[in-house]
Amino acid sequence: MERELGTALPRRPGHDVPEGIGAMLSGSVLAFVGPGGNFVRATPDEGQGRGRESVRAPDPALA
Repeated sequence: MERELGTALPRRPGHDVPEGIGAMLSGSVLAFVGPGGNFVRATPDEGQGRGRESVRAPDPALA
């Protein structure tokens, strides 16, 4: 993937689902890469509303 993108990928562990939702809602992440599946559907029932909200681009330039 690094060769195809022409850049080094982060080596630190990322967020789990609840942390990722919180990070996206707070604006502390710039991008979300979902390599497969449906992130919102995989979110536990109690967080699905927040999951849907979190994957909407907060900045129109990112959409």
